[in-house]
Amino acid sequence: MADLRESHRFASKGVITMVGKPTLLKLVFFKTTDADWKKLYQPLIDGGNDLLKPHNMKLSFPAGDPIGIPHQGPINSRAGEPGAVRYKCHQALPVGVGIPIIFGVMEDDNIFGETFKTGNVNANGDVGWPPYCILSTKILNRTRTTLVHELIHTTLPYREGVDEHDHTDVSDVFNPAGAGSDKKDGQTIKKVLPKRWAENLRRAYFAYPG
Repeated sequence: MADLRESHRFASKGVITMVGKPTLLKLVFFKTTDADWKKLYQPLIDGGNDLLKPHNMKLSFPAGDPIGIPHQGPINSRAGEPGAVRYKCHQALPVGVGIPIIFGVMEDDNIFGETFKTGNVNANGDVGWPPYCILSTKILNRTRTTLVHELIHTTLPYREGVDEHDHTDVSDVFNPAGAGSDKKDGQTIKKVLPKRWAENLRRAYFAYPG
């Protein structure tokens, strides 16, 4: 029988605090040849863990720099290019545990990151890759929430052309409003991770018990 002291939950305003071993969200970081990954790496990890901590979850990844892959130049979100970049990750690490998170240069100057799911043939071609994320190193989200935001996308089914974001609560990490670029002035909204998204992440293919 589980020790109740290790699984007791305290609920407040949709945020769960748990006592015990945290759920680990396992990531594997990659970098393209021209990715300025260092300006994003620690801020997004710290910001992600700040969001996850109230839910007794944390990011887990191998120590050291991201794994380098031989790709240079802007990545178009379509025409099979993300899938080609993903294949280079597979070549660099044929067997790995966790979701691939790729630092690269996205073609669109206004994108913080993008998630590519199984079934997205425009991005992946004929290969049914499990969901993966590409984080653009052109700009940094001042809220430092891009990584967790994109991980939430991976937990939702692929539906072409559908806006998955929640626009009801501006403080919700899955609401893109108030997440400004480091290259533009504007209001920055403090973001939180609501319980429903945390529970989605807890069931994700890259989630493991601590």
